Amino acid sequence: MTLKLLNVTLVIVFTSFSAMAQAVNEAGDSPVEEAIRESVRRQAYKIELQNKLAAAQEALQKEDYREAATRYEESLDLVKLIGRGVDAERTQVMEGFINTRIQLARQARQRGDLLAARDQIQRILAEDPKNETALKMQADTDKALAAQEGLRPSADTLSELPEIY
Repeated sequence: MTLKLLNVTLVIVFTSFSAMAQAVNEAGDSPVEEAIRESVRRQAYKIELQNKLAAAQEALQKEDYREAATRYEESLDLVKLIGRGVDAERTQVMEGFINTRIQLARQARQRGDLLAARDQIQRILAEDPKNETALKMQADTDKALAAQEGLRPSADTLSELPEIY
C-alpha cells in the first residue's frame, strides 16, 4: 500500500513537472536560460565598456576632447546598463567624463562661447549634481551670460538663425 501510494505520488509529481516544463517552453525561455542569457549579455557589455574606456583614454592623451567626451558618454551608458559589478570602471568613467567636459567648457569659454560652456557644465551636473567644480563654473558662466544680456543675441534668437537664412 505504501509502495502504491509512493508510485502514485511520483506519477503526480512527474506529471506536474512535465506540465510546468511544457508551459515554460510554450511561454518562452526558462528562468535559468534567461539568467544565462543576461549573464552573457552583461559580460559582452563589460568587454565593450573596457574597449570604450580605452578609446576614451587614448583620445584624452591625444587631447581630442570631443572624441574623449563621446567615448566617455558611451562608457557611462554601458556602466548604467551593466549595473552592479563595475565599480572601478564606474569611477574611471565618471572621472574622465567630468574632466573631459570641464576641459570642453573651458575651451568654449576661451573662445567666448558661453552657451556651449553652459551646455558642457549642465551635462556634468546631470550626472553629478553636487560636483563643486561644475557648480562654480556654472555660477561664473551664468554671471558672464547675465553681464552680456542685451549685448549678444539670446539663445532663442540664435536657434532661429537657420530659419532666418
